[in-house]
Parts: sequence; C-alpha cells; structure tokens
Amino acid sequence: ADLSTLQSTFATQSVAATGVKTKLTQASTSLSGINDAVTGAIVNAITAVSSAQDRATTSIRQAESAVANIPFNLQTAQTSIDNANNTVITARQNLDNAILTAPSAGIVAAVANQIGEFVAGGGNNNSVFITLTNATSMVLHGTVGEADIAKLKIAQVANVTVDALTGQRMTGRVTSLDPVATISQGVPVYGIDVAIDIPSSSLKAGMSGTASVILASKQGVLTVPNTTIRTVNGQRGVQVLKDGEVVDTPVQFGIANDTVTEVVSGLAEGDIVVIPQARAGASAQPNRGPGGGPVFIGR
Repeated sequence: ADLSTLQSTFATQSVAATGVKTKLTQASTSLSGINDAVTGAIVNAITAVSSAQDRATTSIRQAESAVANIPFNLQTAQTSIDNANNTVITARQNLDNAILTAPSAGIVAAVANQIGEFVAGGGNNNSVFITLTNATSMVLHGTVGEADIAKLKIAQVANVTVDALTGQRMTGRVTSLDPVATISQGVPVYGIDVAIDIPSSSLKAGMSGTASVILASKQGVLTVPNTTIRTVNGQRGVQVLKDGEVVDTPVQFGIANDTVTEVVSGLAEGDIVVIPQARAGASAQPNRGPGGGPVFIGR
C-alpha cells in the first residue's frame, strides 16, 4: 500500500512538474517576446531620433543658405526694379518722341508734308515741316544808314508806328544790329531789329512801320516846337516876341525828337516864341502876332 501511494504521489508530482515546466516554457516564450518588443522599440526610437537630427540639420543648413542668399536676392530684386524703371523711361521717351512739339507757341502758317510722308531732320530750309507764326511777339525788321548805326545800341527804347494802324503808337527795344553793312540801291545800310513790347491786337505779320529809337531823354527841361527853329547866318535860334516886336534870338539847343527840341540856353521860361507864318493855302488863324502865332515857353 505504501508503494502504491508513493507511485501515485510520484505520478501526481510528475504531472505537476510537467505543468510547471510547461508554464516555464510559456513564461520564457513571453519573456523572449517582451525582449524582442523592447529591443524593437529601442531601435525605432533610436532611428526616430537620428531621423529628427538629420531633418533638423537639413533645416538649419537650408535656413543658413537662405540667410546667406538674402543680399544676392536683394541685389537681384533691385536689378529687376532698375530694369523695370528703365523700361518705363524708354516707353515714356518713345511716347514723347511720337508727339510733335513746337519750340514755341504760335500759329501754324504752313504745313509742307502730309500724313505718311517721311520728314528729314537737319534744321535747313529744305527740311521745314511746319512754319509757325509767333503772334505774341512781333519784331520790326528795318535798316539804318551808316551815319546812324554808331548811335544805336542793344536794348535802346524805340517808339513804333505802323502805317496801317493810324493813331496807334507802340514801344519796343532794339534787339539786333547787323555788324556788317549791306548795299541797298548803292547805299550801305545796316539791319536792325526792334522787338515790340506789347503788340497791338490789330498788328499783323508783314505790315510796314517805322521805329524811332530814343538816343537820349531828359525831363523837366525847356523845349520849343521844332517848327520854330530858324537858321540865320549859320546861327540857329528862334524868333521871340518882346514888347510887340519880333526879335531873332540865338539859342543853344540840346536833344530833340520828332516834335520838340530842348533849349539849353538863350531862352527863359515864359518867353513867347513865334511860329513861322503858315504856308499859302492854309486856313488863317486869328490872334497871330507878326510872323505867326505865339508859343509860351514852359517845362
């Protein structure tokens, strides 16, 4: 009985040992799986860290390269802006060149060409495209003799009258004097230009006129009409009415214009100068003294 019990106990223990062995095997298998899982996780973590480091390094290099390229990019951008500005300037110049601009304001007097025709430059008379007339600035072109040219200077004031504009008087200034004479009808003359200060609205290009250049001027001086001046025995003077008698009086004269002459000496303010007798056929004037009518000398 004891042997049977021992055998039964041994069999039971063997079965138990087999179960334990089976559990140990299972535990070993589980431990091996856990080790594999841990090892794989560590490997994946290391790989992920390495990849992150590589990406970070690449990003840093790209950022450094971008920073290094900033000056070059700015220069490229500035070059692009300059090129665009040059393009705009060229386009504006082309637009300006497409517009015909006159050198000054004026009225178109003649057009020598038509649309589509080629116009050559050069500035000579054969290449004139449009002729302009300056209506706001008028110049009187004239001539003077050799005896007067030495008296004239640039910027001298002149009184201008135009034959077609009766009663209108304009002022101007000498703007040009020819340095060399030209021969007109066998007489040497010098060209002169007088620019009119304020042209009359009725003044037209091509009209003829006369300019009287003022060589000198004085104010507050005694004057006598030019018609009263006489020359007797080479002595210039006037006739003065004194005590009812006409007396020839020598006078020293100064500057003169078309109507009056300055008296330097020989007369006093208030003297009565006689105007020469009117020509035959002229209407008689009452209250004339001997030889003609009286003129009171004054300033």
